[in-house]
Amino acid sequence: STILTTLLVLGLVLRVFIAGVYLPRSGFAIDIGDFTAWAQRLASLGPSGFYEQGYFSDYPPGYLYVLWALGSFGALLAPVVGQDATSGLVKIPGIAADIGVAWLLFLIARRWAPQLSTRVRPDTLGIAAASLYLFNPGTIFDSAVWGQIDSVGTLVLLGTIYALARGWTEVAAVGAVVAMLVKFQFAFLIPVVAVVGLKRH
Repeated sequence: STILTTLLVLGLVLRVFIAGVYLPRSGFAIDIGDFTAWAQRLASLGPSGFYEQGYFSDYPPGYLYVLWALGSFGALLAPVVGQDATSGLVKIPGIAADIGVAWLLFLIARRWAPQLSTRVRPDTLGIAAASLYLFNPGTIFDSAVWGQIDSVGTLVLLGTIYALARGWTEVAAVGAVVAMLVKFQFAFLIPVVAVVGLKRH
């Protein structure tokens, strides 16, 4: 709908403005530094040479493919901006995932609105869910200021739950594994999908 599209664009513009204009040097320094270093290492060595004894990395390989793309693009921009631009790109995945999470919340709330409330129209409930997420100061701070990627895993998590609820067990199984590969904390999805899948099939 036009309202949803407007909200998503506003949420994106707000985050980009904060991250790129208002607080361009913000971020949790340790994680921003790690993401930048890992992205540059991946761009230089490729994924096959990333993990080695003595080199610190506490992330599974799923999100590293995203960093590989960022590092490669940052290196390509170097002749244009005068230096490797990777550090300026590491907030992009979290910001983009925020928009995806809001869209999924809209879909979920709209589809199951009749079970949640008989007094609110499905579209209205969906818009409310998307708005509460998009303009929540906590979610804005997490991605646009701190530069964290919690929303990336949350996007995969919500997509997995949505697929499972729709009856798409195989899609949910893939989503659960991808979620774990993005961040180990999301591994709890695997037994959830397994139990539901076994009972269903």
